[in-house]
Amino acid sequence: MKRLVVALLALSLSMALAAPAEARVYDNEIIPLSGLEVFIPCTGDTVTLQGSMHVLAASTITDRLVSTTTHFQLVDVSGVDTTGRTYRGVGLTRDHLTNSFVNDLFVFTIVNNFSIVGTSGAASYMVHVVLHDTINPQGGFTANILRIRVTCQ
Repeated sequence: MKRLVVALLALSLSMALAAPAEARVYDNEIIPLSGLEVFIPCTGDTVTLQGSMHVLAASTITDRLVSTTTHFQLVDVSGVDTTGRTYRGVGLTRDHLTNSFVNDLFVFTIVNNFSIVGTSGAASYMVHVVLHDTINPQGGFTANILRIRVTCQ
């Protein structure tokens, strides 16, 4: 019995002194889009889009931090408005979140570039958004950036 207790103590001590554990989560898939309606303020019309979206998500969790990145990209997306004009959907949205367990700093960044591109002379609608926040342990913002640009061409 004494040998078993010594062995268990040795195993517990080695686990406590081992490198920090790390977990990784990864997801990569294509999601169909069907009947996605987008209002185009340039024309006052609505475009119904079909196609798919590539979604990629990766997270790492250690004893020091959580880090997550997601990526959303339109794939072969197109549609027509109520007058029959054809549009192509293109774009990429990417965000990254980090939360430190060491200093309780929370950082979040998102960049969104989304366009509904008109063909045959139809107006194109483009959205560009950048958001970056850094929040300190007291809950105050040490960085807060928001840029939004919406254009019709």
